[in-house]
Amino acid sequence: MMPTEKRAAPSRRQPIASTELEAGSDLKLGRFGNVQSLSLSEARIILEKVIETRAAQGFAHEEKQNTTKTRDYLEIFAAFKEQSLAEGAARLVDQSNLGALEPFESAQMKSLLPTSADEAKALIPSLERKCENGSVDEDALEEHSLNGALQNYAERNHVWLSS
Repeated sequence: MMPTEKRAAPSRRQPIASTELEAGSDLKLGRFGNVQSLSLSEARIILEKVIETRAAQGFAHEEKQNTTKTRDYLEIFAAFKEQSLAEGAARLVDQSNLGALEPFESAQMKSLLPTSADEAKALIPSLERKCENGSVDEDALEEHSLNGALQNYAERNHVWLSS
């Protein structure tokens, strides 16, 4: 490039890092605060159904790299590969006596499967404050250690966690 040549300006502005969204001890989810959140298992099931439906309807398309990477990620990290078990996990969390969980916290519980109250509070920092102020029952959180509850659900229904 010659010293007198100028480069074209970028076609869009560089995004500015935002501190408005945060999933720390205080949930700052902005306009996403009261939006239904999906667990990784739920997202995997929905994505697979969309792809199956499109294929059945004859939509010939080449899968984009982002979709392939998302499918691979969800295949690895989604705890429940079967819809019945994912639905059971959702019912266990939704019908629990844990207290006031935000939709984001509920999705995190279903994705991370904490085995104790301490682990849940470490993985989902907003639960620490909710346990302290009583809006989430720490004893119920300990008793409801999701991994055990979901394992029991799977055993009762002869549905096994995929490895």
